[in-house]
Amino acid sequence: MNDRLRLFFRRRNKLINPRYQVKVALAAAVSLFAYSIIFGALIFYPLSVQLSSGDGNGMIAAEILALHKRLWPAVFLVALLVFVQVILASHRVAGPIYRLEKALMELARGNYKERMRLRKGDQFREVEPIVNSLAESLEKAERSGAFARAEAVERLKEIRRLAGSSGAKESGDIKKKADEALRILGIDG
Repeated sequence: MNDRLRLFFRRRNKLINPRYQVKVALAAAVSLFAYSIIFGALIFYPLSVQLSSGDGNGMIAAEILALHKRLWPAVFLVALLVFVQVILASHRVAGPIYRLEKALMELARGNYKERMRLRKGDQFREVEPIVNSLAESLEKAERSGAFARAEAVERLKEIRRLAGSSGAKESGDIKKKADEALRILGIDG
């Protein structure tokens, strides 16, 4: 089985974003149907007029009008096939948008380890490295911020310890300021 068929059957849910995909598919099917009506009117109306006028080509016109009756079910079937095709084609757009939304939501929640992964044939592949780079930058900034915070806590504890071991009046003020700074950082005692 070739890769395209394997991908088609592997992914069970083709409606990733049903609202978007059905809207686009309906627009395409309705457009096709409307164009077919216009096409049918342009082709079959003159034949209908010719048939009703009673000239000698009436038998040919009657045959073409019989064809007209068979045309509309075919147009409906083609519109249905277009609808299905657009659903399948829009899957390559809706899927990446869904993954982008998930990746951005994870970043907003503070989960900077999450990375965006797109399939080979998906649209918007150029966005994947940008989002992943953003996540990596945020993860590095969080790590360096956590490191700086831990270092500041250690220094403040050291200042508090040194101030507590000294007997001077100013050392009590220094110890209070260090305790206050530690409380601001969420560290008690």
